[in-house]
Amino acid sequence: MIVKHMVKVIMFSVMLVAVAYHLSQTVHATAFTTGSEETVVSKASRESVGLKFWPDGAMGITKSGSNYMFHAANSTKVTRTIGTLTNPIASKVGAGVSISGIPSSYNYAAGGPVYKDPATGTLLMFYHVEIWPGGDHTKYYSLLAMSKSTDDGATWTDLGEIVRPNVPYSASATQGYEVGAGTYVKAGDYFYLYFRDYLAGGGYNNIAVARAKISDVVDAAINSNTVVPWKKYYSGTWTEDGIGGLSDYLETGNPATGWLSASYNTYLNKYIMCVLENVTATNTHLKIIESDDGLNFNSGRTLIVNNSNEYFYPTLVGMGEDPTITDGQFYVYYTSSVAAVWNRWTDAYLARRSISYTGTSAPGSFSLTSPANTSTGVSSKPTLNWADSTTAVTYNLLVDDNSDFSSPVVNVQDLKVSEYTLPYDLAGNTTYYWKVIATNAYGSTSSSTFSFTTDSTGSTTYQAETGFSSTQGANQWGYQYWNGSTYTNMTWDSVNSYWSGTGSYNLVGSDFQHPGNTADSVRKWVAPSDGTITISDRVKLVAATGDGVNFKIKKNGTLFWNQDIYDTTGYHVYVSQTVAAGDVIYFVLNRKGSQLYDSTFTNPQIIHTPDPGSGPGGPTTINYQASSGFSGTQGQNQWYYMYGNGSTYTNMTWDGANSRWYGAGSYNWVSAGVMHPGNTTDAVRKWVAPASGSITITGNVAKNDVGGGDGVNAQIIHNTTNIYNQDIAYNNSTGYDVNLTLSVTAGDAIYFRLNRKSTQTFDLTNWDPVIAFTP
Repeated sequence: MIVKHMVKVIMFSVMLVAVAYHLSQTVHATAFTTGSEETVVSKASRESVGLKFWPDGAMGITKSGSNYMFHAANSTKVTRTIGTLTNPIASKVGAGVSISGIPSSYNYAAGGPVYKDPATGTLLMFYHVEIWPGGDHTKYYSLLAMSKSTDDGATWTDLGEIVRPNVPYSASATQGYEVGAGTYVKAGDYFYLYFRDYLAGGGYNNIAVARAKISDVVDAAINSNTVVPWKKYYSGTWTEDGIGGLSDYLETGNPATGWLSASYNTYLNKYIMCVLENVTATNTHLKIIESDDGLNFNSGRTLIVNNSNEYFYPTLVGMGEDPTITDGQFYVYYTSSVAAVWNRWTDAYLARRSISYTGTSAPGSFSLTSPANTSTGVSSKPTLNWADSTTAVTYNLLVDDNSDFSSPVVNVQDLKVSEYTLPYDLAGNTTYYWKVIATNAYGSTSSSTFSFTTDSTGSTTYQAETGFSSTQGANQWGYQYWNGSTYTNMTWDSVNSYWSGTGSYNLVGSDFQHPGNTADSVRKWVAPSDGTITISDRVKLVAATGDGVNFKIKKNGTLFWNQDIYDTTGYHVYVSQTVAAGDVIYFVLNRKGSQLYDSTFTNPQIIHTPDPGSGPGGPTTINYQASSGFSGTQGQNQWYYMYGNGSTYTNMTWDGANSRWYGAGSYNWVSAGVMHPGNTTDAVRKWVAPASGSITITGNVAKNDVGGGDGVNAQIIHNTTNIYNQDIAYNNSTGYDVNLTLSVTAGDAIYFRLNRKSTQTFDLTNWDPVIAFTP
């Protein structure tokens, strides 16, 4: 039986019982504006691609570049679609797959909300399970389990159960037990997982929560293919087992509730939840509730929509890099049906409504401020500033050497502030055009276009198209194919003016590549001397018809850019590397499953700045500033972001919504020029020497928040040797200037470590070190 979750609608409104619950001060609901309903995927559209019962539950949504991946149940299988927030099935609809390794007792297993581990890319799904006593799906017993995927959701492997209701399974059950989708939020170091709980003594808890430490969950999934114990929240503590334990209800009065979707909202700095509230068996309302701590949802319910349709399976979706985190404007997706209940899938369609805490109009007009229009002699790594736009949620910055912005060298999306420092050098003595687009849920507003001309830096630009030649090595470019172990030169095809490799259609042209059926196509560039390079490109399919391609960039044998590409929008490349004379940069295009329709536009530009230390005039210093080199990628611009427990350093996790890195313990984070230590571990910024030489470390370290606390301790450590140690009083906003000079060898690490002392309260600290490196 495919259609499910119908009896549960009726059950939601038939009883309300007293269970242990968590009380706190009332949280007052925040007013918001709801947009009109938009049909995202119609019944005809979903059925035309085989999505007969989709989405049969809450969706798990991840974002990669301009693409979104939607992981949701289609009957008893998990189906991955790729598209946009406007059309989730625009680019690709995958074959539905069963979760491998599930127990034979499960009659239904699919889902569901998804977490993406930023360090490995592993996906973790919280999925919904049903056991049907005697095969009767109307008496289902449901629970929550986890699975993982290491291939972006193409396949899933079971990890184990994490939550069961307090009432045990019974083969003679007389009713169904619905726990819901297992919607989650990240609360400090923990996952909070929300669900409905049923009590062994009768009755149910409409909103319950269990938790487990994120790092433990991820470690167990990746390294042991298992789950860790989860604990339910009960009587003010996290002591009850996730499997069968007791739970508190989290909303005053325990009002009837169906499926849930939770999110942390960065605009409110609160946890929000969309709840399904049953009116009749065929009519449901969607409402929003709020909480300051993820445990007290006592704000009262605020209506989103109350038409006569059945609204089911809500999913809150943010507009930033992490769709599980919402902001001032976001969406709630849901299925909508008139037929409802057992007839739902005869007319159900996927719909959405925008939710806005900031109004209902597009962002206000705004202006660019610096560099001034037509400025000359501008640094090749400029800081671009613009005025704030009212009601803007995010900004998109574009920089191009063409005034029509047809091939931007910088395309930075989802910026939360009105300035941006380019992390890499632009070409010297070149005119660039730039503009900013402000966006919210109700539209976008573009600035005017400014231009500036960079100063002469001695850099040389190598463009694949303009440097394309029938001679291998001309203009530093070469053309090869890769069979997995060896690079081999291609053969020039003078008739078609492109290079051809082994196998069918293995090609490299002036601005395109096509992989072969047995080997990858490769464009390579060889560094003419020591220095630094900046690579920019826009990689996209010519036609989005096949199964996509994989595009990699390597330096010698080291991979530093890797992306699957499924559509004609593609991805912007903008990365920097240090090179030695003779280093090779490989641009490798792989066919994935099939080579059909795999022609791909790629026209990389490499700006090479020679190392002044190897030329006339002797060594020249390269500055690495923490704020200007700050990035959402570990190792970018030689900077890393970690936390330390006194003996080991561990990489932090990127929070795209807040543009900062988070470590273990509460409030342990590092951003562009600010750090905050955790309650159990130190916040650490690390720089790694790209080559042997000398460095001078400068900068000021001072308290940002002087409202109280006992101050902080700042340390600088060279590998394992402490070279700077300074206590900073809680109210010292002047701080201390650092000036240290020392020798380094390639790979040496410099750690900037911030410790809370006795307490972490009021410990926000300004620390933007500059490392002047002389090879």
